[in-house]
Amino acid sequence: MEKESIYRCHDLGAELVDTTVERSRTLGNNPQSVGKDTGNWKTLYMTLKLGLLD
Repeated sequence: MEKESIYRCHDLGAELVDTTVERSRTLGNNPQSVGKDTGNWKTLYMTLKLGLLD
């Protein structure tokens, strides 16, 4: 991974955390449910992938 890509990943961190927190709230603030939720993982992956394309 290029150095610039690492910095871009770091910059997307807040957005990834916000997405996960919001998903957690919709699932009743249950961390186990969020960790097992494939929709959350797909969203995080796509957010990161699209962020690296910019």
